[in-house]
Amino acid sequence: MNEKGIDIRHHRPTHINRYLHEDWDCVITVCGGAHEYCPVFDGTVTPLLHYGFADPSQEQGTSEHIIHSFYQIRDAIQSAFFTLYREQLRPCMSQ
Repeated sequence: MNEKGIDIRHHRPTHINRYLHEDWDCVITVCGGAHEYCPVFDGTVTPLLHYGFADPSQEQGTSEHIIHSFYQIRDAIQSAFFTLYREQLRPCMSQ
């Protein structure tokens, strides 16, 4: 993320179970197996969107290949989210 100018050094993961019973305007999953393996949100979630990206931590090969896989997935997620914003979210916000 640093290459994109985003400093996440002080971010810490939070287990998803903390959020399962809350209401959300939107939940977006990005892991390839999200429909099969992710927990069920039992709060109100409208909509639940899924983008199935491969998990780059499962890549095999040289360190250069593995880091390149992380960059590819990062960039694909960024592109998908910009498209989602531009085509679906921004038009809704201007109404």
